Amino acid sequence: MANSSASSSPRPSQKADDPEEKGPRTEDNNNTLRQRHLQQQQPNRSKPSPSSSGWISSPLRKLELEAFKLYRNVWATFAFGMLEPWEIVLIITVASIITLLLWYSLLYHFPSHIRTVVRRAAYYIYGSAHHHPQADQL
Repeated sequence: MANSSASSSPRPSQKADDPEEKGPRTEDNNNTLRQRHLQQQQPNRSKPSPSSSGWISSPLRKLELEAFKLYRNVWATFAFGMLEPWEIVLIITVASIITLLLWYSLLYHFPSHIRTVVRRAAYYIYGSAHHHPQADQL
């Protein structure tokens, strides 16, 4: 019987600070447990090298990362994830056509409209378009 009671007590070969041992946990034991848990979850991970995807090592890689961020933000903003592919194509096509028409009107029709507005403003301000020195040049 004396032998069985000796087996329930900790063996001298066991360390007193073993995190698996029951007892009060200290900050050091918690850190050890956390490290052991992370190693069990990711046993084959090593430190990333500059050539791996963990680091940004070239301007092309930075550009690729920024393009991905833009893609992700647009995808999330317009909720493209919930749409079917044909709906995404339709939305992008309509938005592109509207954008092209806007640029066309700004580049080809807006300058002549501005000239007309300036002439009318000169007429209303000065009473005649000829009194303003730059009104005839527009």
